[in-house]
Amino acid sequence: MKKNKQTSLTVLSVLHYIFSLQLIATCLFMTPFILAGISNFIHHLQDPALHKLGPYSFKSWGEVIFILAIYFIMWILTISVLVAAGKLRKHKARRFCLAVAIVECINGPLGIIVGITTLVVLNKASIKRIFENDSSDPVSTSVDLES
Repeated sequence: MKKNKQTSLTVLSVLHYIFSLQLIATCLFMTPFILAGISNFIHHLQDPALHKLGPYSFKSWGEVIFILAIYFIMWILTISVLVAAGKLRKHKARRFCLAVAIVECINGPLGIIVGITTLVVLNKASIKRIFENDSSDPVSTSVDLES
C-alpha cells in the first residue's frame, strides 16, 4: 500500500513539472513584449516628437513597474513549483508543497487542477505519515558540522 501512495506522490511531482513547463513557456512568451514595451516607452521619453507611443507601449512608469512586478512574481511562482516538484518526489517539505498548491489554484485551469489535486493528496493521513517517516530520518534532517 505504501508503494501506491509513493506512486501518487510521483505522479503529483510529474504534474508539477508539467505545470512549471507551462509557466516557463508563459514567462518566456511575455519577455519580448515586455522588453518592446519598455523600449518604446524609453525612446518616447527621450524624444517624444520622433517616437510616438504605439498600442503596445507603456504609457507611464507605473505601468512599467506593475508589469515588471507581475513578471517577476510569475518567475518566482515558476521556481516555487519546480522546487515543490522536487520536494514531492523526495517526500520532503509537506507544508511548503501545500503552500505552493494553494498559490497554484489562482493560475488558470491547469493550476487549479494541479493545486486541488495536491491539496487533496497531501491532506491524506497515509501521505502525512510518509512525509513524517522520511523527515524523521536522521541522515536527511541533520548535518554534522563538527566532523
